[in-house]
Amino acid sequence: GRVGLDFRGLLPPVFEKCMAALFSTALSNALEAFHVTLERHKWVAMPNIPYAPKRQSSSNGDKGGEAEAGEGMEDLSPPHVLMEHLPLAVFVNGILQAFNELRHCTPLALRIPVGQSLQDAILAVASALAHFHATRVLSESEAPLFEGACKVLADVVAPYVAACYGRFYAGCAGNINVAVATEPLQDIIAAAKAREVEAAAAAAALVEKAKTRKTKLVKVERGAKAATIPAAPMNSSTAVGDGVAVKEAA
Repeated sequence: GRVGLDFRGLLPPVFEKCMAALFSTALSNALEAFHVTLERHKWVAMPNIPYAPKRQSSSNGDKGGEAEAGEGMEDLSPPHVLMEHLPLAVFVNGILQAFNELRHCTPLALRIPVGQSLQDAILAVASALAHFHATRVLSESEAPLFEGACKVLADVVAPYVAACYGRFYAGCAGNINVAVATEPLQDIIAAAKAREVEAAAAAAALVEKAKTRKTKLVKVERGAKAATIPAAPMNSSTAVGDGVAVKEAA
């Protein structure tokens, strides 16, 4: 200014406070939308929707100047499996909207608060699913779908959110502890995996039993065929009787 004062050092806290408020509001909206969708959601199998992966250009000329910049970068498109679990899809959509707010201005000083906020949001979703499981009675057809949603949150959604966060703050994806964020669902996931193992073992036992039964039937059929084979006919020119060959009467 005219008096030689530089106020630029006072601006970062202003922007940081503003961006933190915008990001926090977007996360709150994402969680609220998730809770509303979870309460209304019907646990029915979704139709198999065809999925066409992104077409990638074979030549660097088609990519232009972005070829080198995007080389080796992970594709962060929303996971296709989310189409089978609407509440999680709504949550991830809200998270992406929060990231869209952050991308306009990404203060480095917010890397820890943003990471903690994302971990807390995932933990809130996991806790909501665990509470839903404890307070609702699911039918035999609904339980596998709900357990599948729990596994998708732990194995797909949480790592995906961490990867998106790592794109904003390089090398900081580990700030989101996926194991801690999904801890409320570990018992549900473990029980579901145990049932899957038991079901697979039972199916394998049935297959082995069927193979054994089929083998026994084949052996019985072969024995029956061998018992019904007629004896070879006697020589027309001779007859054996009492160990002596006798010419047939002319």
